Amino acid sequence: MNRKKYLPFPLFLLILTLIGGGTYYFLQKYPVAHPIGINEVAASLPTEAIAACEGKDLNSACSYHYCPPMPKCPEGRMCIQQMPPCVDRKGICQTQGCSVVVATITLEASPAPIKTFLNHPFELDLNAKSIQDKLTGVELKLNFDPSSLEIKAIQPTEYLPVVLSNAIFGSGLFTTALTVPPDSGGRSDWGTFSKITVKPLLLGEHQITFDNTIVSTLNSDKNGLLSSTPIAITVYNPGDLNYSKNIDLFDYNLLLAGYGTTYTLYDYNDLVANYGKTSP
Repeated sequence: MNRKKYLPFPLFLLILTLIGGGTYYFLQKYPVAHPIGINEVAASLPTEAIAACEGKDLNSACSYHYCPPMPKCPEGRMCIQQMPPCVDRKGICQTQGCSVVVATITLEASPAPIKTFLNHPFELDLNAKSIQDKLTGVELKLNFDPSSLEIKAIQPTEYLPVVLSNAIFGSGLFTTALTVPPDSGGRSDWGTFSKITVKPLLLGEHQITFDNTIVSTLNSDKNGLLSSTPIAITVYNPGDLNYSKNIDLFDYNLLLAGYGTTYTLYDYNDLVANYGKTSP
């Protein structure tokens, strides 16, 4: 009578352990991808993970698997995602790499934000900052509500001293073109490229934007404008020295404390003429 031979029980357990451990190690190192939808992605990703991928392609299928960690893209470069996007087990969205530099110039105004008084003109510096490329010119377009604001004048600076196109003071649109001298090679630093004078015509909150402004950089035929900051302007009644929207004794206290230094006879006359008025 033939008897079937079985593995000794301890040896059987050892083999099972080795098989199980090897399988676990393999799945940890090379996990099987499985698609998930946008709801699962949104639920599983922390805010910083979504921001890291710029919120792109999260409505397509994703897979859980290990992705090689990539450095954060420098300012002025866009993230290029893997296709499909992937999320590692720590919930960090990885990118395939960084694009070529598409824009590196930022525009802003100073001082900002502006608090000023009705019908009192003020001056703003328009500033350019180059992150990497050399700035060669700005085709400036300032957009605003003509019933609220009026741009009265512009003064170029040594930063962009060449006027290619004279200023056009349109209704709600101000345009001009300023560049570097032909032998300069461009600007790679931060600087004020022009000064503008603005007159507020209406109480309340207003803004000037750089919409459709074009920035040129050396050896490029693309718009080099990376970002621009809208100019926020709040207009108060003259005499509202503490910007409370009410002209009262507290404004007069400020006048007394700064008379002859911060404030003048003109401020005194404005306060007296508008005492008791409120701003929207």
